[in-house]
Amino acid sequence: MISKDKYIEILAAALQRITIPGADVQWNVKLGNRQFDVLATVTAGMHSILIGYEIKDKSRPISVDAIDAFVTKTRDAGVNKAVFVSTSGFQSGAIAAAKDHNIDLFGIELMPTGLPGIDQSSTYLVVSSPGAPTFDGLEVSVANENARTNCVESISVAYKDGSNIQLPDEQTQMTYYVERSKFQSGRSLGDVINATASELVPLDQTREETIVVDELLTPPDEYFIKRGTAKEIRLSIKGITAKILS
Repeated sequence: MISKDKYIEILAAALQRITIPGADVQWNVKLGNRQFDVLATVTAGMHSILIGYEIKDKSRPISVDAIDAFVTKTRDAGVNKAVFVSTSGFQSGAIAAAKDHNIDLFGIELMPTGLPGIDQSSTYLVVSSPGAPTFDGLEVSVANENARTNCVESISVAYKDGSNIQLPDEQTQMTYYVERSKFQSGRSLGDVINATASELVPLDQTREETIVVDELLTPPDEYFIKRGTAKEIRLSIKGITAKILS
């Protein structure tokens, strides 16, 4: 289970992927000796634009000192655009400092989980524009209480050099690397896995699968897995029931 701070960072990264089509969005990235919670690279013609994000989940509004420290970080790292995201708002001095330094401020609000068929471990992204109507009347119903499906519980990559690295088991992180990691042939890691993982496993049973690839694998970053020749992909797949929402 990941921490709430890390969860908010991943949520913010997911929002950037939704709202900046074509951007390369990564989380927990280092530029030189400076760490950014989220980093988005936008390509425009012959240019690459770096957008650095600071994500904070605090009990009190963000202070001017936090903004000043972020200004220094972004300047040292050579970031083109700075964005500060908070779950607790911003003090008036912080807002003024952000305006002075052209830093965009955003808030993330976690909605209550009182919708039918939805538990607290689920995540929903609702993207709205300033002044848009609220989602108070949002209706969600359960179309199927017991749909049979599979859950990929673990994925590991066995490399030709003898090393073996397991992808993170937190689902948003796993999905990110499965979708963004590419083989030399142009296939994604997900393309290779899907055919094997789609065959239904008996309910509550686990099936171990090994997929032979022997191909260069390049991840979007090397925070969890590395670039190298992958010999095998090893999966642990469990048969489960899931709720289909409409």
